[in-house]
Amino acid sequence: MWYALRYGLVLLLAATAVAKLLMTEQLIRGNGVLASIPMLSLAVGGEFFASLCLALARPFHAFLVACGTFVPLTAFAFWAWSGEHDCNCFGTLTPSGVPLVIDLSCLVAIAVAYPSARREDARFLRSNKYSIRIIATVSIAAIMASGVTWRIAHNSIVSSTVPTWFGENLLGQPFPMLPDEAARSLLNASDHIAILFVRPDCGHCQVIVDRLSESKSRIRLDDPLICVSIAKGAWTFDVELSSRGYDDLQRNVVVDWIDADEPFVETPTLILESAGVVTTVISGDAVIDAIFGPQS
Repeated sequence: MWYALRYGLVLLLAATAVAKLLMTEQLIRGNGVLASIPMLSLAVGGEFFASLCLALARPFHAFLVACGTFVPLTAFAFWAWSGEHDCNCFGTLTPSGVPLVIDLSCLVAIAVAYPSARREDARFLRSNKYSIRIIATVSIAAIMASGVTWRIAHNSIVSSTVPTWFGENLLGQPFPMLPDEAARSLLNASDHIAILFVRPDCGHCQVIVDRLSESKSRIRLDDPLICVSIAKGAWTFDVELSSRGYDDLQRNVVVDWIDADEPFVETPTLILESAGVVTTVISGDAVIDAIFGPQS
């Protein structure tokens, strides 16, 4: 029993890691737990490492690896399910509650297989067969191939397919020129400008948008503020949510990104620029204080 379950768990862990690799761009763009390169790298690397240990270790050691893997996975899946978080365990198409059912089922099966793991371990220690070397060769080859795939996906996100606009790669640099003449004219309308990036599905962003909608007079920024609402494939420069300096605009300006690579921007993010050069990048909860002043 333990032999079949063990390699079933190897395939399950490898499959979940591959699913994340194939949906890397969507996961990074989303708002789930794995919506960052460090967290996604940790999840994918951990699943591949656990599957390798399960495949290579002697039977009882593999049993311990299985327990050490699926106990925290089950706890994490329960936390995600109870808090209505998107855990992205099987990529972006993970139905709510399914990871918890799968992980809990695996944990129960592992517990039931304890006697079998003990028997197989005793036989393994008496055996002179070394078929494990074949398993090791195949597993290591799979890990190496997966590592190359991850590196390619990572590079495509950071370098080309999804350019990232974070503080580290924007500070002191000319502000990226958007591929739209009207948008460029808005960004060049003043020597000093503040650009706020928000997403419709971001909770922190909605708090800021609601406050801007109530009264733009609360804005404490010295520079004119223009709000950019980000949706996949289309960014809208929102007239209603922009401050003084843009009151004469008659319509929203939309950038469709049809002919250019759409960058990834963490939201909410506030970018201050002076004479076309980025001077400040603020993200997360600090954006509210930067726009409206310190909260009491």
